[in-house]
Amino acid sequence: MEQILMRETDLEELTGIPVQTLRFWRFSGPEYAPNFIKIGKNVFYVRDEIDEWIKNQPRYKKTPFAIFSSADAKNGG
Repeated sequence: MEQILMRETDLEELTGIPVQTLRFWRFSGPEYAPNFIKIGKNVFYVRDEIDEWIKNQPRYKKTPFAIFSSADAKNGG
């Protein structure tokens, strides 16, 4: 089975997540970052794993900020 490898810039283009954020997530630990492969100085992501990572992200109807802002507006804040 052939694996498609993506560079950071490919993942940025696919998701809109800036490369700097991807790098921060990698250094912060596995809580945020998708799995990656490091070969020398190069970082790669396996396309199938990225698709699975995206599929498993939480889904929201509203952002917590929007919910908070709505409550604030009702309370005069």
